[in-house]
Amino acid sequence: MRSCGRRRGDWHHEGGEAGKRGSGEVEFTWCYVCFYFPASPLPRFPAYYLPLMHVLFVCTGNTCRSPMAEALLREALASRGADQVTVASAGTGAWDGAPVSEGAYLVGLEHGLDLSGHRAQLLTRELVKASDLILTMSGHHSARVAELGGEDKVHVLGEYAGREESNREVSDPFGSDLTSYRATYDELQEMITGVVGRVAGTVR
Repeated sequence: MRSCGRRRGDWHHEGGEAGKRGSGEVEFTWCYVCFYFPASPLPRFPAYYLPLMHVLFVCTGNTCRSPMAEALLREALASRGADQVTVASAGTGAWDGAPVSEGAYLVGLEHGLDLSGHRAQLLTRELVKASDLILTMSGHHSARVAELGGEDKVHVLGEYAGREESNREVSDPFGSDLTSYRATYDELQEMITGVVGRVAGTVR
């Protein structure tokens, strides 16, 4: 057996005929080595062929807001079966390896989320480059992402979730009592509800 000899992007049908796939007529190629793929439009591949989308949450220390947001979105995506999306978090001033704050850990447990395995990481240019969508807790976090080259992929979380400009940021509960952490969790949960449909829809 031999390959068609063309580059992977030079799709053709042996014999030059047009084939039909799905609801539209498309030209497709196949050979016994390469199999066949349509030139345009793209087919609906099974889930394991779909590309990953990487979402990154950003706050300051990566010990309160962004880890809770990460856990909430991951849980929401799992309930929808959107396993083509990966979620992570980082902080603009994080100490690498720091655990979540006590308040975030306790509030997480109240809602069935175990954050004990989380370890903070500093936001870097590499993390920004590797992400497809970056959601921040405030405007100054977005500014830092932009400085690292992510101006075309960053949004303040509340804005992306559909909130008004004046109500788009998430307040920092660090150093506050458990009541403040609960309020922050509830706020994040509401925002993630507005985010999950948009994120899951990009890989369906």
